Order: sequence, then structure tokens, then C-alpha cells
Amino acid sequence: LQQWYGLTPQHAQQKAPASIEALTNQIHTGLQAMQSRLAAVPAGPGFDQAFLTAMIPHHEMAIVLAGAVAGHATHPQVNTLAQQISTSQTGQVQQMKAWLRAWYGATA
Repeated sequence: LQQWYGLTPQHAQQKAPASIEALTNQIHTGLQAMQSRLAAVPAGPGFDQAFLTAMIPHHEMAIVLAGAVAGHATHPQVNTLAQQISTSQTGQVQQMKAWLRAWYGATA
């Protein structure tokens, strides 16, 4: 943001369209709620299952957002980052789902 547009993250957030600001607020609220729920789960296998179950939709959201980049971003670095996010987090989602099935007989 600083290098390309001369903006700090705070300035960029102030200039963002209202719809992006609302989405960012929703994501932030969701992350805080997820963190609070996980903090209430006792250590042990139940925590592992709760963590994996919470992380899958979190990663799936990142994949969806990264998919919106193609054809819209002007910097090739942003396109590359989005593709890397999509590839790595798709693999991570598959791994977490496999662990849920193998360890708990559960599906996400």
C-alpha cells in the first residue's frame, strides 16, 4: 500500500468503499468470535476438532476472496499472491477435512 499508493493501512481503510469496510468489519467480528469460542474449549482432542472445524470455513473464505482478484488487480504481484493463497489454502482445507474424517469420523 505504501509503495504503490503512498497509503498506510489505516488510510487505505478510510478510502475503501463502504461495502468493503462492512465486509472487513464482518470478518473481524467473526474472527473475534471464533477466537473467543476456541478459547473456551478445553485442551485436548476436542480442541483440535474445534480448531479444524473453525479453520475450514475461514480458509474457504480466503479462497473465495482470492478468486475475486483475477481480471481485477493491476499489479501482477497481487495476482500471484491471490493464486498462491488459493493453491495453498485449498490444500490446507483438504488436509484439515482429511484429519477430521480420520481422527473423528467427522465432516466439515
